[in-house]
Amino acid sequence: MCILIHQHKARPALIYAVHQMCMVSGNWDMGDNFLEKICKYYEDWEKEHLLSEGMFWSYDNYDAIEVPYTDAIPTDYDGIMGVPISFLDKYCPEQFEIIWRSHDIDWVDSECDFFTYPSAERLAKFKKADKTWRVQIPYMVDEKDNAIMFYQRIFIKRK
Repeated sequence: MCILIHQHKARPALIYAVHQMCMVSGNWDMGDNFLEKICKYYEDWEKEHLLSEGMFWSYDNYDAIEVPYTDAIPTDYDGIMGVPISFLDKYCPEQFEIIWRSHDIDWVDSECDFFTYPSAERLAKFKKADKTWRVQIPYMVDEKDNAIMFYQRIFIKRK
């Protein structure tokens, strides 16, 4: 049984709705059963999408984790991270090495050793689905096999 649901594992609105439904109906068994299914779904999802270091996803085309904002940079991760451009406002050269920026196809083709091209089939599929999709833009694939692109990222590594 799932006793504790963290906000990162289920939408708070869904949990609230289940709680309200149980309060109105008085059927707490139904709520327990429903929450167990939610927990199982997200536990399975985490096995595929989350890194062992915590709540950071990795890109499908770069061997790097996505860090959504600079305050979320993990203190105990030594691998490559994709951070927003706003990172430059807080950049400390003694702490981080700037590797390069995303969206640069010349760099990807000549220097980037942590980039992986998608298969020709996926490349065609993503391009057909979104004319603005470019292979060098960091992306992740959702559960429906759609590419979700990210804004420009700076790739960094802790020194």
